[in-house]
Amino acid sequence: MKILQVINRCSVANGAAMVIQSMVPTLIASGHQVDILGLVDVTPSFADRFIEMGCGYRVLMNEGKSLYSPSLLCKLARVMKDYDVVHAHLFPSFYWVALVKVFCGYKGRLVFTEHSTQNNRQKTIFRLIERFIYRRYDNIVAISDAVALNLNAHLKRDYGVTVINNGIDIASFELQEPVSRQELGVPTDAVMLTQVARFGPEKDQMTVLRVLKDLPQSYHAVFVGGGSLLERHREAAAELGISDRVHFLGIRRDVAAILKASDIVVMSSHFEGFGLTAVEGMAAGKPVVASDVPGLREVVKGAGILFNDEKSLAESVVALSTDNILYEDTVEKCRERALEYSAEKMADKYLSVYSVAKI
Repeated sequence: MKILQVINRCSVANGAAMVIQSMVPTLIASGHQVDILGLVDVTPSFADRFIEMGCGYRVLMNEGKSLYSPSLLCKLARVMKDYDVVHAHLFPSFYWVALVKVFCGYKGRLVFTEHSTQNNRQKTIFRLIERFIYRRYDNIVAISDAVALNLNAHLKRDYGVTVINNGIDIASFELQEPVSRQELGVPTDAVMLTQVARFGPEKDQMTVLRVLKDLPQSYHAVFVGGGSLLERHREAAAELGISDRVHFLGIRRDVAAILKASDIVVMSSHFEGFGLTAVEGMAAGKPVVASDVPGLREVVKGAGILFNDEKSLAESVVALSTDNILYEDTVEKCRERALEYSAEKMADKYLSVYSVAKI
């Protein structure tokens, strides 16, 4: 098959783009042509990585252009006509792909992956539009049971959603050498807590900052990611008097190496579609402590530790860092759980969807 993956932007900080680059090697090894299309260019991107894998890679518009430009319809139609399967990710990419089918007569199969349990479109006024768009797709995939349940509840229809959990290249995290803590500015004897997430309201890094304030001086927090609320969190760290123990690294390409250097991986999100970083932390051989919310709960429960508030987060972190038996037991359970979310398993399931798309 000739398969086209369509996404808003192929940013290295984008979870959906990370999922695409995880599945590509298996798709190509299975004999299929896979190309990647970003609606708008972005820096830094996965472009070099995709090209190394043997993918075609292109963007429709230069960085800074609007994802809502009407010119995208014709540009996208000219690309899509050459593919057997078009797999769309995120809004508004999946709207544009559906509209190409409606207005430009695309005849191939359309697949869409829903990556989040919540979005701004989940309001009654959008429901009829959403139903129209979703029905243009031959297959709808959700990355977790929680995402599937929320999608069906939003649309008030059962679209026969297929659940395919996200996957990662397990070996790349297991075998990764840790980055030097000196490079990160973290003392070698510190308890290093790491959170990898963009700074948006749903990720709730502020909870980690408040918890860190009440932890001993030997605890440091490392945040990987950019976003609109990054500067507000820098200010909050200063206001709390913990700036010397908080390290904002921005967007990084060496996430696996940073996780390897960590002691505990924390995810404090208000909601997640899946929680890819939780799996990455587990594969890196680290205990994962995550908020007890849909999406994350499916991944972490029974392996890592779930928390409900700041007090339970602090208790979990202290327990892991002071009880070697608990730490090693949690690490082992996390490693075993990570194996359930391999990129190969994910890609094989997507191949089945591509091959038997429902009409």
